[in-house]
Amino acid sequence: MKTVWIDAGHGGKDPGATGNGLKEKDITLQLSLAIKRRLESQYEGVKVLLSRSSDADMTLKERTDKANQASADILISVHCNAGGGAGGFESYCYTAASAASRSLQDVLHNAVMTELKPYGVNDRGEKTKNLHMVRESKMPAVLTENLFVDVVNDANKLKQQEVIEVIAQGHVRGVAQFLGLKPKGVKQQQEPADSGAKQTWKESGREWLITHAGISPDWKATDLIDIGTLGTILSRLQK
Repeated sequence: MKTVWIDAGHGGKDPGATGNGLKEKDITLQLSLAIKRRLESQYEGVKVLLSRSSDADMTLKERTDKANQASADILISVHCNAGGGAGGFESYCYTAASAASRSLQDVLHNAVMTELKPYGVNDRGEKTKNLHMVRESKMPAVLTENLFVDVVNDANKLKQQEVIEVIAQGHVRGVAQFLGLKPKGVKQQQEPADSGAKQTWKESGREWLITHAGISPDWKATDLIDIGTLGTILSRLQK
């Protein structure tokens, strides 16, 4: 069982970034709940824990302490951005991040951007920064900045439930790829129950052909038979 920790940024008295009628804390909670729902419903062997599942106050230390105590396999801190400009999506890991964190960032970033590509979202790239959530986490950790609440085009997208679900699905696919999760409903191919009997039948047929039809002892049951040999077999079967 893999444990994924999803941290909805801000909350309670801390609204985070605001703009165009949006509060970062509300969007991050929406995204986190959607990621949990989708990840657990689509994949086997995964449990998603949340820093918060409601509009609650939490310190940064409380968030990373709980994730570390839970021995989560990965941590993703979900945020929205502000600051104007062209808007877009970007991701962060710690400046001295482990190779695993950088790998998670790469997979996650690409998965989210793949989902957002049809919506014309600007890719602001994969970055590093000395942020508490990715610095103090003991597991591979990435912080995502999901569009700008103070950029009109981005804000209009964030007001659509469809876009929220698309962003969440990008996170889900990135997590599943990084952890190697198995989709639900996908059955592994199994050898037919009668395969042993079929193999026995093939070997019995091989022995008969060698004994009664003059086939070479080197011939295998899976080998092709040339036309001449086939004619010999048929003539002997008619006797």
